[in-house]
Amino acid sequence: MDITIDKLFSYWAFSWFIIYYFGNKYLEKYAGFTVSSPILALHIAFLENVIELISLITVNLNGRLILKFITMILFVKIIPLYLLRNDKIEIKDFYILLGVFIIYVVYLHMLGTSLIAIYKQTNKSLAEGKNDTPFYRFIDWISR
Repeated sequence: MDITIDKLFSYWAFSWFIIYYFGNKYLEKYAGFTVSSPILALHIAFLENVIELISLITVNLNGRLILKFITMILFVKIIPLYLLRNDKIEIKDFYILLGVFIIYVVYLHMLGTSLIAIYKQTNKSLAEGKNDTPFYRFIDWISR
């Protein structure tokens, strides 16, 4: 089973950021609504990535692998968090994140997989230095 962009919640949070940051003024103008800030989702995803980075460093000291992972964190988490630095986390952000996360888990179930299975596969891929994750495949594609 491939680890595609739709199977990792981090990319859901990043997509949410793209819609929020670049699309809200258009959504408000043309659809009459706005998207809530993904800042809480990005903070949680960033924390998970830091834990994963520590795990990677202890399991696999491959410098290229660590650099790719840090690059992914920079582009998918740190830059969006920096751009949203003035957003305040509100209680509604928690409820919206919970709703999005439930939709994500249901989506994985519809695909015949689970959150645990996807993250076990992702962790194994990272620990073995494979390029099975979307960002790693992208880095390899642009570096050719």
